Amino acid sequence: MNAQRLLLAAFVLLQTIDVLTTVYVIRHGGWEGNPIIAWAMAQFGPFWVFIKLVPVSTAYYFMRRWRPKYVGSIVAFCALVIVNNVLTILGFNNW
Repeated sequence: MNAQRLLLAAFVLLQTIDVLTTVYVIRHGGWEGNPIIAWAMAQFGPFWVFIKLVPVSTAYYFMRRWRPKYVGSIVAFCALVIVNNVLTILGFNNW
């Protein structure tokens, strides 16, 4: 597997983990920090996940055409979002 495919797989995995950890945080009294996703949650209830698929799919489409170094930066940012979610779940971030 080349670097581009590995990074794209990591992006998809991190987006999945982001959804799962976000749901966990919200069910335990937390809140969504992204105002667009917060709006989608308020408007569409549990179907907000389908709204999130639009920008994720669009990003994936374009990332397939970019150099791995640019994709790596996006994957690193997504990893930071996951770290924040996990720290919140573990109680290191205040809700």
